Amino acid sequence: MRIKKGMVYVLSLLMSVSVCAMHADTVSATATNYVKFESVDGTSTFDLNIQPGGVCDVEYCLDEASDDPDDWSEVTDPSEEVTGSEIYVRSHSANENVSSLFRDNDFSTNVKVSGNVMSLLDYEHISSVTMDDSGCFTDLFNGCTRLTDASLLTLPATTLEESCYSSMFASCEDLVNAPALPATTLKESCYDAMFNGCISLESAPLLPSTTLATDCYNSMFEGCESLTVAPALPAETLAESCYN
Repeated sequence: MRIKKGMVYVLSLLMSVSVCAMHADTVSATATNYVKFESVDGTSTFDLNIQPGGVCDVEYCLDEASDDPDDWSEVTDPSEEVTGSEIYVRSHSANENVSSLFRDNDFSTNVKVSGNVMSLLDYEHISSVTMDDSGCFTDLFNGCTRLTDASLLTLPATTLEESCYSSMFASCEDLVNAPALPATTLKESCYDAMFNGCISLESAPLLPSTTLATDCYNSMFEGCESLTVAPALPAETLAESCYN
């Protein structure tokens, strides 16, 4: 079959649009400069208790991720509850420890979380911020009942720090979908108990690292009674208690 010039042009145009769309999806996933909480049905309101501890400059915005700084409010009271159907959170305390920031939130409706977790360290330099503190995301969502979906939450770091994701989603009893875990350079206890007690978790994320660290996967999926298929384990270099 002979392809006419017009058809060649249309095919080329469609291929270009497709490639651009794929690139845009990739860029938007990594460039997002906030963490978003949203009710699963899109309309129900819920309360979010943000616990900044010693971390300064944690901000939130309701119902849209505005580019206007005046639309963002700083969290000054650790007991403050923010109410909305969509709540965006970010911080520009570069490389601070934000452990337990959302711990023990008992949402009044099913909630999903998305965005880029690194925006909690420094949203202004989202493409270059790195983990410089051990335990920086420890217990971040620990005990968040009715958090059901974290599949669109980006954890982009490929090099981790000690205990960085330890117990991050522990006791999230309604969590069904976990985020992707692309890291290939692990540190001691980096994933320790990350999904411990997630009794509704149905599938495990891929674990691509081939070189492990002490306690890196310790109790990672303990108590995940709905998990029916284990992840592939491609590691070639093991460490003490890595799969304990």
